[in-house]
Amino acid sequence: MCDCSLFQGATSVTAYFPACHWYDFYNGSEVITSGPRGRNVTLPASMDYVNLHVRGGQVLILQQPNTTTTASRRNPFELIVALDKKNESFGYLFWDDGDSLDTHKKGDYTMINYTAAWGCLNATVVWSASSHQLSALMVYR
Repeated sequence: MCDCSLFQGATSVTAYFPACHWYDFYNGSEVITSGPRGRNVTLPASMDYVNLHVRGGQVLILQQPNTTTTASRRNPFELIVALDKKNESFGYLFWDDGDSLDTHKKGDYTMINYTAAWGCLNATVVWSASSHQLSALMVYR
């Protein structure tokens, strides 16, 4: 979730966080959102910082960009595991060459499902036509 101010010169923004666990994307700190209906939280706002938050229960797969698709493909993956109130999360990666058409129909892709629960991260390769390394793992809880 991205929480930005739309007003020039604003120093804060009030964002509504639905009831669940929310984490700061950059440092993993939890945003306090107690209550069954969620709550409004006032956040600092500036022109050089974007408030970005991850909802608990999600596994995000990231890759650093580069100047071309080919160069980007050489960059390693990273995972952000944001646990929910049950200490669980899930996500998946669909990976193809980034250029070809109909890769799903042709089976020319890799699909990995990620699940995390109670301190264990599982990666299940559902389909694989290629491979790539993960470089870092961050668990937010």
